[in-house]
Amino acid sequence: MVFPRWGIGALTALPLFDGGRRNAGIQSAGAEFDIALERYREQVLVAFKDVEDQLAALQLLASRPRHRSAR
Repeated sequence: MVFPRWGIGALTALPLFDGGRRNAGIQSAGAEFDIALERYREQVLVAFKDVEDQLAALQLLASRPRHRSAR
């Protein structure tokens, strides 16, 4: 029975135990994504509020009678 040398070398290079480092990295990336998503949602809500405020101001100005200055 002949074993290829590269197979044994490759197995010794693999980490057998990383102390949960990979799972922690995945959880950290997920948390960062959630934070970025929440910031994006906040910005979208602020933008909608700004537009709504401006539309309300335009409606208020349009409902006021216009006065012409006598010159």
